[in-house]
This record gives sequence, structure tokens and C-alpha cells, in this order.
Amino acid sequence: MQKHGFTLIELLAVIVILSVIALIATPIIMNAIEESKKGASKVSAYSYIRTIEYSIATSISKKGYTIPETFLTSDDVNLSYSGTRPTFVDLQLIDGKVTGGVITINGHTITIGTSGQVIEITP
Repeated sequence: MQKHGFTLIELLAVIVILSVIALIATPIIMNAIEESKKGASKVSAYSYIRTIEYSIATSISKKGYTIPETFLTSDDVNLSYSGTRPTFVDLQLIDGKVTGGVITINGHTITIGTSGQVIEITP
């Protein structure tokens, strides 16, 4: 008579191996998720900046329009753009172009440089 199946030692060995793989893979997956969230926040910031610049450029043709020197988050500002809405915005503008500032999106603080590019993203 032959016995079929796995011994307790074999089953424990498989469980230990799977646990080690899970311990190695979990931080890698979590880091990838965090990096993708940062990337999404960065794209949303670029979209928001370009929308502000476009809005100012299209408003310049209106009589009496003054180009602002700063742009702050305001509930009465209705910008249409793709991406997540920022919770905080403090941007400096020169001639209708973003030249620095800070935007907070999804808990990430995004620092904008003088050329309108993202310099730093902090969690």
C-alpha cells in the first residue's frame, strides 16, 4: 500500500518559502504604489499650471484685465482641467507664466521652479 500526499515538514517548508517571498515582495510593491501616486500628483500639478497659464493668456485680450503676480487657491476660481484638484496653491507669476511656488495635491507638496518645472515632491 502506497501513501500519497505531503508530509508536515514539506508543507511547512512551502509555507516558509512563500512567507519569505511575501516579505521581499511587499516593500517593493508598496514603493511602486507610492511612486505612482507621486507621479500622478506631478502630472496633475503640470496640468493645473498649464491651465492657469492658458486661462491668463485667454483673459489678456479682455479690456481692463490685469495680469496677476500671484495665484492662490480660491473656491470661486473655476478652472477646467484633467487631474486631481489641489488642496493648496501658492504660485508666483511673471507676465502670465508660472515662475515658482508650491502646490499640494493628494498630500504631496510639489515645489515649482522658476521655469515652471517641478523641482521637488515631498510626501
